Amino acid sequence: MCLFDRLFYGKNYNSRKGVRHIYIFIDVYFGYNFLIDLSVIFATGEILNKKSKWHRMILAAFAGAIYSVLTLFLKENIPVKIILTYLIVAEIMIILAFGKMDFRANVKAFLVMYGATFLLNGIMNLFNKNNSMLLSIVIAVTCNSIIRLLAKLMLKEAGASKNLLKIIIKEGNCKVDVTALVDTGNNLFEPMTGKPVSIIEKTVAEKIINENSRFTFIAFKSLGKENGLLKGVFCEYIEVNGNRYNNQIIGIYNGKLSNDNMYHMILHPKLLE
Repeated sequence: MCLFDRLFYGKNYNSRKGVRHIYIFIDVYFGYNFLIDLSVIFATGEILNKKSKWHRMILAAFAGAIYSVLTLFLKENIPVKIILTYLIVAEIMIILAFGKMDFRANVKAFLVMYGATFLLNGIMNLFNKNNSMLLSIVIAVTCNSIIRLLAKLMLKEAGASKNLLKIIIKEGNCKVDVTALVDTGNNLFEPMTGKPVSIIEKTVAEKIINENSRFTFIAFKSLGKENGLLKGVFCEYIEVNGNRYNNQIIGIYNGKLSNDNMYHMILHPKLLE
């Protein structure tokens, strides 16, 4: 994506007239930018804790590398180049790698991607004075490993502060592990049994639903919706910290509970009492 100011172009030659020429090997230039873009995208996903399939990240890096080659043939127009490089192409790469996001998440992805870019650029310029392609790749891979470790440590701390728990849900022969947020603001109860109702994303609930599953509907009130009905499913048990809570009810939510995918379930606080 042409974000790096030190690139492995090719070889320098001096003509007899004293004019310096730079011969650029397009295949090497493309490959270098592809690997660096892939490295930046991977680091961005780790920091955001936003999982992406490898084929999406490869496609995004391929698009960035193609653009970097095209800039070699574009006429020098600084304003246009800035808009293309730092806005349009960057947005295309983010969408290809992570899909469409809301405005806030998109801005966060932008900032993280450029932060990872400048960090990687600075480290490579510090340790790689000769523009060696192989050394640049080794440095990029090493930096990504360090970023991945730091991201996991930060997410672990964030998880502790947000009361995130790893739980197990079992229904029939189906069992699923899920990260849940303990939300003290969840006051949802099933009216017939009086049981507390936890909330889970539909995509996760589908993994435990089978032909023998029992369903119910829970009335609720929320901002902008006075009389709502939430579909719920009975599960054999919910296991939290080694403790099993039998015959529980889980409300099925059609959307996403967490924009950053840190959790996929909201656990009722009464369940832990």
